[in-house]
Amino acid sequence: MQTITPLTVNDFKGSSVVIGKIEIDSDGEGTFVELPNVTDFSLDTNIENEISRFCAYSFTITCLNTDKRYFSWNTASEYYNWLKQGRRIKIYAGIKVNSTDYYYQWIIGRVDNYNLFTVAGEEICTIEGRDFMRTVLDYKLYSPNTHWGTAITFNTVANQADYEMPAWWDLAIVNYDNKSFDVSSQDTTPWQIFFKPDGSKVYMIGGQNDKIYQYSLSIKWDISTATYDTKSFYVGGQEITPAGLFFKPDGSKVYIVGYNSDTVYQYSLSTPWDISTATYDAKSFLVSGQDLGPHGLYFKDDGSKFYIMGFQTKRIYQYTITNWDISTAVYDAKSFLVSGQDIYSYGLYFKDDGSKVYITGEENMKIYQYSLSTPWDISTAVYDAKSFLVSGQDMYPSGLFFKPDGSKIYVMGQEYNTIHQYSISGCTGIYIAYLDSISPYDGSHLFPIYADLDFGYVETDSLFSFYAAVIPSYNGTNNLVVYYFQAKSIESVVGDILYYAGIFATTGARDTWLADASYVTATGKEIDRVWFNTGTSAFEAIRLLAEVAQYRFYFDYVGNPIFKPKVSIGTSVDTFSDDCITNEEVGENIEEVYNHIIIVGESRETLG
Repeated sequence: MQTITPLTVNDFKGSSVVIGKIEIDSDGEGTFVELPNVTDFSLDTNIENEISRFCAYSFTITCLNTDKRYFSWNTASEYYNWLKQGRRIKIYAGIKVNSTDYYYQWIIGRVDNYNLFTVAGEEICTIEGRDFMRTVLDYKLYSPNTHWGTAITFNTVANQADYEMPAWWDLAIVNYDNKSFDVSSQDTTPWQIFFKPDGSKVYMIGGQNDKIYQYSLSIKWDISTATYDTKSFYVGGQEITPAGLFFKPDGSKVYIVGYNSDTVYQYSLSTPWDISTATYDAKSFLVSGQDLGPHGLYFKDDGSKFYIMGFQTKRIYQYTITNWDISTAVYDAKSFLVSGQDIYSYGLYFKDDGSKVYITGEENMKIYQYSLSTPWDISTAVYDAKSFLVSGQDMYPSGLFFKPDGSKIYVMGQEYNTIHQYSISGCTGIYIAYLDSISPYDGSHLFPIYADLDFGYVETDSLFSFYAAVIPSYNGTNNLVVYYFQAKSIESVVGDILYYAGIFATTGARDTWLADASYVTATGKEIDRVWFNTGTSAFEAIRLLAEVAQYRFYFDYVGNPIFKPKVSIGTSVDTFSDDCITNEEVGENIEEVYNHIIIVGESRETLG
């Protein structure tokens, strides 16, 4: 018997096939047990891809149903529920290559169905199934699982054309990414965090050791990939309770504020973004005239203004400076009271154009959003009545940071000394909309309306806008449903497709797979609009996604899907040829545009 070896279609031509044994996942948890009393089998295979030359299999297995062991009502049987639909099954198949030798390979698949009947007085069970590649090839995408996004429902207002869609920087819909990073090994009183603009590094200021700590992210903006750089900078010579942190955009300067001296301090980095090279500039500015407990700190991107979050007075204060020189600061006599939302506010962050400001609130464990009618003028702020709760992750939010495009939020929490990552469900485009224009306009008669015919999407303002001829002349209730796109990482879309196809039984299994680096290498790429033609096979959809990322998709010999980068020059890989399996040097160097994947020509069904 030979070692398990990959098989090609040519291996089956003119060969006899034997089955060594068959195992079933008896409990659905990976406990494989040999299937007893197998009497017959059939195994069909065909080549599915002329380039990679992989095979896909379907099979039928016949075994004895002794004592009616597989009957669904026989709950006392040790074989009860063995043959549930979707249960994994392994076939150890051998293909004869000469008079004495066989190639052997595990074929990993799933049970599709089984039948029980009696032949000549003997109870028989036949099991039908497919290997996982066959499953992915056979599954066709259908509505609503053909676009990646979600839906929002509106009540139409008579003669109103525009409806505000969720947008980045908008806290209306925020989701936890189930990604975090624990900083307690460095400091157990972490306050503010700050990211390098490209998302490759993050910094934390800690009140326990009075230091700024530096971390690297192997996948940009993915906080779960952070590691400590073993680099820090002590600020205790100036402030023994530091709480606020901000870097100049080029990484050449860093600023802190603390509630012992109530002062903002300025430092220079001889090597930008390397915190271990920082030195004190002997420049500072006292803010005690405004607040005796400053925490949050934020600078306008041109270095002409800065703001502090005052814990004592519950106000955000505004100052003017010259060219990032903190010693030139003057108070603008402008502030904004936030106690109407929370009386324990620490973190502070502004939208990049100065039109919005955000704070953390420990009292209610929320992040709050405000709008400034005059950008960067804090006295013009008003509460947007928008917030999101973070208590599910941490009850003591202290620091706050946004990805520069406003699509992600990072919150420093002191309950678990952990940075948590969130995504804003911003609209990146409209897929389709449905309108109920039949009295009583209550959403019971929804019919599709189409972009560029009935409505448009104003991307700059994130507005759904009816064309003049279609503007509703009536008030409605839940009678406008808009399906919109959301930016998604390539691997998360692959995971969703595998879940739809039945490879993963639960969303939890999908998420576990995505988090396991032995199966998935994160692409670090997001696509803002993904949709596929109804009827597209799951395999074809994954193939297109793999091309975008220059990745490979396949199943390993225990049935786990693998989504990893293609090999580079000099990497030895196993490839299929017409004669046998050989080792060849394979190189890939292809540039791809990956902003959109759209397959046109879809037929979309009416909801109502």
